Amino acid sequence: MTIEINTNSNLKPLYLLADSQLLFWNSPNNRFVTTIRENLKIHQATVTRSAYIGASNGDNPEFFNLFTAAMDNIDIHESKMITSSFTDEDRDFLESADLILLAGGDFKAGWGIIQETGMAEIISRKFYSGTVIIGVSAGAIQLGMGSFGTDSCESFTETLALIPYYINVHDEHNDWSRLRHTIKQKEEFSKGLGISAGGGLIYHPDSTVEPIRIGLNELHKSVNSDEELVCNILLPPEAKINSEERANSGSGTKQS
Repeated sequence: MTIEINTNSNLKPLYLLADSQLLFWNSPNNRFVTTIRENLKIHQATVTRSAYIGASNGDNPEFFNLFTAAMDNIDIHESKMITSSFTDEDRDFLESADLILLAGGDFKAGWGIIQETGMAEIISRKFYSGTVIIGVSAGAIQLGMGSFGTDSCESFTETLALIPYYINVHDEHNDWSRLRHTIKQKEEFSKGLGISAGGGLIYHPDSTVEPIRIGLNELHKSVNSDEELVCNILLPPEAKINSEERANSGSGTKQS
C-alpha cells in the first residue's frame, strides 16, 4: 500500500465516525459540528453542497433523510444522494460538493460500487483539493487503508487510504478482533484505530488524530514480536482537561 503524502495547504480535516450519533450530538463542546462549520466557512458561503454516498446501504432513503437532517443542523444549503447508478447528474453534483459523506452499511459491497463507478477517484481528488470528507461506520473504514471482511478468512480489500491507519468501528465488545487480525497481517509499522460506538475522530492536515467524545483504541505491533500487539487509549481533549483538573484538585487537597 502506497500512502500519498500531500503538503497542500487546502487540505481539510477528515472526519471518521463509528455511527451517526455525533451528527446529532447536542453539546456546547461539539467539536465535530464546530470544526465542520469552520472549515466550510458556512457563514461566508453563498451556497454549500453536501453529497451523500449511500452505496454501502443500498441507497436507503431513510438513512439519507437522517443525513439531510444532520446537514440542516450544520446549516448546509443543498444535499443530494449520489446513487449507486452514478448518473451524469450525480457526477456533476459530486464534483461540485463542499462536503462528501460515505455512509455505513456493507463495507465490501459499498466499496465495490464506489470503486467500479469511478467515485473513488473523485473522492480522493476532491479531498486533496480541499473538500470536507466524512466517513460513517463502513464509510470510515473505506477512508482508511483497508480491511478484511467480517470473516477473517476473506481477502483483504484496499481502500482510499486518505488516513494512514487501518480502521475498525463499534467492535469494542469483540476486543477489536478484526482490527487485531489486520495489523498482525500487515507491514511492520502498521497502525490501526478502533472507534467505539458513539465516538469518532478528526484527522487533521498536520497528521494529528483528535478523538471525539470517546477514547480511541490505537493498535500497533510490539517491537518484540509481530504476534504481540500494543494498545494505547487516545483520549478526547476534554477528558485530558478533566483529568488534569482532578489531579490538580487532588494535589491541592494534599498540600492543605
